[in-house]
Amino acid sequence: MAEARLKRREFLTRSTAVTAIASLPVSLSGCLNTDDKQGVQTNPQWQELTANLEAAGLYSMSNPGPWAGKEAGHTPKARMVSATECEVTVNHVTKSDHFIQYIYLKDPQGRVVAFQELQAADSTATQVKVRLALPAGVPQVIPYAFCNLHNNWVGDPVDTSVVPAASNEVDQGSFDTLSGGRIYTAESPGIHAQRIGTHVPVATRQADGTTVVVTVPHVMQTATEEVDDHWITLLALTGYNGVLIGTKRFRPGDPAPSAEFRNVPPGPVTPWSHCNLHGMWRGAEIP
Repeated sequence: MAEARLKRREFLTRSTAVTAIASLPVSLSGCLNTDDKQGVQTNPQWQELTANLEAAGLYSMSNPGPWAGKEAGHTPKARMVSATECEVTVNHVTKSDHFIQYIYLKDPQGRVVAFQELQAADSTATQVKVRLALPAGVPQVIPYAFCNLHNNWVGDPVDTSVVPAASNEVDQGSFDTLSGGRIYTAESPGIHAQRIGTHVPVATRQADGTTVVVTVPHVMQTATEEVDDHWITLLALTGYNGVLIGTKRFRPGDPAPSAEFRNVPPGPVTPWSHCNLHGMWRGAEIP
């Protein structure tokens, strides 16, 4: 253990020399080498630095080691936001003495294909989120996050071919604004008591324990001369303290609204739906 701490201390000392490189997008020339077999761009310095990090301890949702109970706040979650960009989220605080210091992505061969260094700060934020550019030729990425106090954590792999539509992206601020007005529930439907059955979303945690499906039996009606547009514009899932886990947007004419959220941390979660005519609805919390 003492040797692991020494390696980590040595790494942190040496890492200051490559801060500028670590902060650059992977697509920049001059700091990447190309793997001749597959054409994947890599950076030898990133490879060395992350090897030192992982030597000091690598943990996950299913294998937290000495940090049991801290999985939800340290395990990174990745999702593709475009064909060449991956977003990594960690539900972790950012303080001067406790913060996520590094986030990076590896391909299935263990090559580091994206790396970002983060800074300590006295912030009220409870989530860390970065977007990393990917080189061409990477079929899958695995997210890693290094905490300055609780070592290195690895999340589930993500296929780079799975890219949501741009309209699916709703950040925490936009969601808070959308849900910050009147919120309806089955117990408090306001003037929409007759609409409870078609507007209240239902969340179901799947057998794997980390996948949650949100559904609502609502029409997805496109306007005609006789009727107006009437559809569910958004399904969402929130976790502890209202932190947004994920969202999915819809359009008139889409199939019945259903959203599958993967890599959901343990603990209670709440489903939400937004109707273009009848506002925001909150469903029942599930464990």
